Amino acid sequence: MKASRVHITSAVLVTVLVSAAAVLAQTSAAASVKTAAAQVKQVQIINIYSHLPVDIVPGGLNASTEPYASAFLWKNSISRSQWFDLIYSPGTNRFKIRNQRSGLCLMLDFRSGPYTDGTRVIQNDCNANKKSKWWYKVRVTGVPAPPGEQESGYRYMLLVKNDFTDKCLDAANGVHGAAPRRGAVLQQWECFEYSDGWNVGNQLWRDY
Repeated sequence: MKASRVHITSAVLVTVLVSAAAVLAQTSAAASVKTAAAQVKQVQIINIYSHLPVDIVPGGLNASTEPYASAFLWKNSISRSQWFDLIYSPGTNRFKIRNQRSGLCLMLDFRSGPYTDGTRVIQNDCNANKKSKWWYKVRVTGVPAPPGEQESGYRYMLLVKNDFTDKCLDAANGVHGAAPRRGAVLQQWECFEYSDGWNVGNQLWRDY
């Protein structure tokens, strides 16, 4: 009888261990899925000085879903073209910026030769072997709030930098200190050095 009880106990123990292993495997798989999901952040990208969101030309419900369309600032719309997925590279702060309407990613226009100040930002296949499709964010403080607004509402602002060129996402605007206008195309530009730089308002962003 003792042998029988030992045999039964062993069998039960094996069953418990197998069940526990299965539960752990499921938990691990669930954790992996959760971790993978946490790598994608859904945001609007808003220029702080103009309060205009990033969109794809020609904007709103008519925004292009085709490769090579330019990114620009446009009026607020219900279109998914003004929403982006930040897809992070595991274990890093680098991300791709995927437009939710087109499924394409923002990158520097590789057709225009060397990446210089003024190189436009376009959308293209997220899987394309292009180094300029990776970006990262830098928090900045001590920069003046937009004219007429309280500093307390802007504890920090964001620079969005291209990981390949280390230049900043910029809304084209040559007017010193002014907010970029609706329709301003996105480009890369040398990041401003001082809080009163002429192009500060072109390079400051929030993501919601």
